Amino acid sequence: MILSIDSNEIIDLFHLRPDLPQIFVFQYNHLIPEFSALENVMMPMLIAKKSRAAAKERALELLSAVGLADRRDNRPNQLSGGQNQRVAVARALANGPSIVIGDELTGNLDTKPAWDALGGGSSGSAMS
Repeated sequence: MILSIDSNEIIDLFHLRPDLPQIFVFQYNHLIPEFSALENVMMPMLIAKKSRAAAKERALELLSAVGLADRRDNRPNQLSGGQNQRVAVARALANGPSIVIGDELTGNLDTKPAWDALGGGSSGSAMS
């Protein structure tokens, strides 16, 4: 589900449900330039102590979901801005957070698969 909410509502949500795992995705994607798209998506799972095999499998699924399976070995400087943003979205979803908060998240998204990966689909609400 995609919602557009203001910062006061976010603060209220965090006070009501501090137990929910949250992930922030910013307009600037902060990908690690020395890592491939696959490695960037795997990183949060490896930090969370998931096995390398499980992290790779999940990362490949997520890259496929955002339409970048064929670019998994490319580094950020070899991808467009929209492709880098989709890698950041895949990375944000890696550990299955309950909430993903995006700062102008869709500004650089250049294809439908990225929107679909966020749960937008054809009936998603507009994000701001």
